[in-house]
Amino acid sequence: MVLIEGPPGIGKSALVHEALRVVTPDWQSHEVHFDPSDADRPLDAVVQFLRYDARADAPRDVPRLVQMLLEQTQRLAEPFVMVVENLHWADDGTRDVLYQTARDATRSPLLIIATVQPQHHESVSRFGRLADAHSTSVHLVLEPLGADEIRQRLVDASGLPSARRSRRECCRPPTASQRLWTMWAAGWRAQVPAAAVTSMTRWNRSATAAVPRRT
Repeated sequence: MVLIEGPPGIGKSALVHEALRVVTPDWQSHEVHFDPSDADRPLDAVVQFLRYDARADAPRDVPRLVQMLLEQTQRLAEPFVMVVENLHWADDGTRDVLYQTARDATRSPLLIIATVQPQHHESVSRFGRLADAHSTSVHLVLEPLGADEIRQRLVDASGLPSARRSRRECCRPPTASQRLWTMWAAGWRAQVPAAAVTSMTRWNRSATAAVPRRT
């Protein structure tokens, strides 16, 4: 099991999509995206993980659904990825089914990837404990970059003096748009190859030098 925890917009889904891109050529996969409205439809979404021919007559109680999923995973002939986006929005029964399946399907070729938001941590804390305790599971916690990390990434990407020094030399604090740019540049730097960053930095310096300065 892989549990990915982090605030909205930090990149949980992007990480899942990259994982699927890597394994999809050889592994089968199925995704279920939970929505706040799913809490009003007990066990409805989890039925989607059953085979198509078993969904119509699927039971609506936790023990039998767990048994059906475990029997299904034991018959898998090749690795299968079960993606659960926004696990925190699933109803209690669905979380029970998924937890027991993840806990008991340890000897089958099944990989469960689930994403959760930290503000809902209590409702899914047992999944975190399971991921932390199991030798073949991973619990990833994604957190926003701190001010020092953003500053260092800007320095690495642009070759300019540190933001701290720049603030000392400037008469005004950074505007909201400047802070937003700083955050975006930090995320961009994490995804762009170093060679491309170097080329962009050189281009930016050349373009800046070519602009006439006002007197």
